[in-house]
Amino acid sequence: MSDVITKATIFTSLSTAASATSTSFPQQGINMNELAVEGYFSLHVTATGTGTATIGMEISPDAGATWIKPVATGALTTALTLLTGVTVTSGADGDGVIFAQVDNIPTNELIRFYVTETGTSNAIVISMDLIAQ
Repeated sequence: MSDVITKATIFTSLSTAASATSTSFPQQGINMNELAVEGYFSLHVTATGTGTATIGMEISPDAGATWIKPVATGALTTALTLLTGVTVTSGADGDGVIFAQVDNIPTNELIRFYVTETGTSNAIVISMDLIAQ
């Protein structure tokens, strides 16, 4: 196992309007080869605002020309999501700060993340780092 831990900032105060979706790195994505990781991932998320969010990911099989949502394990029509129901009261202390290990990031060279506001009436602001080993 690698002793190297890498942090990549995904969102810095990304505001997502009610019922909208915002995407990280719309052009290039994160090149997983550059992170040189073995497949252990965590997300450090801070939520502010009054909305509710789902955080998911997309992969590109063709150098960023096409982005697709991978499906959840065992499902052929359900998109893989990483976190759901994210609000300012999420997290172990109810303060909108979440640190979560994620085991379901599929193997692929390029990935990007998205935030979808699911509460339908208020915006949410997300800051997020990907921590990888």
